Amino acid sequence: MTKKYNKITPKYNLFNIDWLICTVCNYNCSYCGPYLHDGKYKFVDLQIAKDFLLQVKKEKPDKDIILIISGGEPTLWKDLPEFMRFSRKRNIEIQLITNGSPSVKWWVENAMNIDLIVISFHWEQANPKHIHDVCLTLRNKYKSHIKVNILVKKEKFEESYELAKYLEKNIPGIIIELRPLRIEHGMYLIDYTDEQLKRLQTENRFGGFLERHRYQIILTNNGEVFRPDLSIVNKENCWKGWECHIGLESLKILYDGTVMRGNCDNGNPLGNIFNGITLPSDPIICNRDFCKCVTDIRTTKMKINF
Repeated sequence: MTKKYNKITPKYNLFNIDWLICTVCNYNCSYCGPYLHDGKYKFVDLQIAKDFLLQVKKEKPDKDIILIISGGEPTLWKDLPEFMRFSRKRNIEIQLITNGSPSVKWWVENAMNIDLIVISFHWEQANPKHIHDVCLTLRNKYKSHIKVNILVKKEKFEESYELAKYLEKNIPGIIIELRPLRIEHGMYLIDYTDEQLKRLQTENRFGGFLERHRYQIILTNNGEVFRPDLSIVNKENCWKGWECHIGLESLKILYDGTVMRGNCDNGNPLGNIFNGITLPSDPIICNRDFCKCVTDIRTTKMKINF
């Protein structure tokens, strides 16, 4: 598909660290690969995690650092509250990707140290009432920024929309997205009907933050707002041959501590948090057929020789 732009870039000067903190999870969803919940990689040592963040902050003094913590299920890490407090004191923004399963009490005790809570709702394991209670409590107490991603199983299609509309109606100030499932987390979606796919393309977001969260704002060189989530649904997530700024605007930390430029694994490893890393100074040319990660999509991409 011919693109109507030659460049996309974040509006703000951000540096995203996407950290897969473990493969420990209390869920076992059928559509998640074993590497997301096999328990093989436990939690990182707290001091090593702190030292790594201090290195990045020192080397990127002009950037606003956003730390995206996921797993596995990161809230199972006993040191997570202390790690988030440490990060926030150093003006590092925290985004936590979670299944939302901890008790309401846990969330009340820790939500003040999280800038954006992203809850992935899994029909196979999660309780809709619990997610509702968590979101309502945190909105009332802290006005927390909360985003709920409902993973849309084909047999739960209509119920997914019903849940999205229910949350939108009862909890003002949160955003809800309907997320299609992809085969083995790749390019291709599961076998939705044409009608279902069309609805996911045109009606996939409900609610909205009381103030728009800055990390979401991606612009084209034409000044238009670019929607990373829709680029995946519409299969417009290919920039092969373009200059990409993963590594300059982002890092990916894998479960074993290996540090990559991004989720696509393009380029050589930059090192390991256990023995040091070297941050790149140049962009990389995309060699992938598609970009499967929203965090990678949010980094600057520029068409070459246009």
